[in-house]
Amino acid sequence: MKSLRAIDLNLLTILDRLIFHENVSAAANDLGMTQSAVSHALARLRSHFEDDLFIRSPKGMVPTALTLQIKPELEVILGQISTLVAKRPNFIPEASIKTFKVGISEYAAQALFPRLRDIMLETAPNVQIVSSLVTRYDGMERMKKGELELLIGNIPDPDKSHNMATLYDDHFVVVGDKNNPLMTQKNFTMEDYSAARHVKIALKGVKRNLLDEHLKKAGHNRVSSFVLTNYTLGFPMVAGSPYLFTEPEIMCKPWLDSYHLAMRELPVAIPGFSVRMVWHRRFDGDPAHMWLRDILKSISKEIEKKLT
Repeated sequence: MKSLRAIDLNLLTILDRLIFHENVSAAANDLGMTQSAVSHALARLRSHFEDDLFIRSPKGMVPTALTLQIKPELEVILGQISTLVAKRPNFIPEASIKTFKVGISEYAAQALFPRLRDIMLETAPNVQIVSSLVTRYDGMERMKKGELELLIGNIPDPDKSHNMATLYDDHFVVVGDKNNPLMTQKNFTMEDYSAARHVKIALKGVKRNLLDEHLKKAGHNRVSSFVLTNYTLGFPMVAGSPYLFTEPEIMCKPWLDSYHLAMRELPVAIPGFSVRMVWHRRFDGDPAHMWLRDILKSISKEIEKKLT
């Protein structure tokens, strides 16, 4: 029995047109090939099937018994192949039960998920988001292990096997109680900031803090009275106290009124950062992933409008 590898599947398309036209010239014209190329292909087909396939006659090419036997099966097979190569699975949000495994930073989740929830309730009620808390230091490693399909946060540049899109830009701001003199005084210096007591975030298993890295590069330091592993706990901790809390603006804004807090710019130039989403290139054309990525981009545009 001959292996499938023994034949160029393109020859089957040529055979199909030869059966249809029973003429080399007509088949060549249909296929956009030269008559010589079709004749050469026919010779290869005859060798493979060990049959003449067509017999010359005054009326043209007459199919052999084997060719007539092959014809109905060939039509079915080529039809299935055509369907296969043209097929792209549809994603119907309202009918889907797709589960997305998303690694996301806490501050990005606060910014994106409430609006994503509303959109999913309206358009994709049975789609599920299973999220995992990640940091800029461990997210890519978890994605490479296959634990995550989409990564969202302040993510470093990925390798060439992954693609990336920026969702929105953010920067650090200082938050404190409205009655804290440092939040209202006109001249807020770096000396004032460094001398104050701070609440800061150091996520579990991560000793580094991006803000402290930037401050150190700028030649500054701060004293942290509380080091937390949860961002949202920082806001009630600074309420009614002299402590300061320095975090991304988009995350801070929703909590200001709830805890009677004020917000102001850092007294030193610290680089901003981008919240990005990263995915493996195998998901580039996946309709479900494209749907989710497009929604996240749309939500991000809404976020940026609120900042302007």
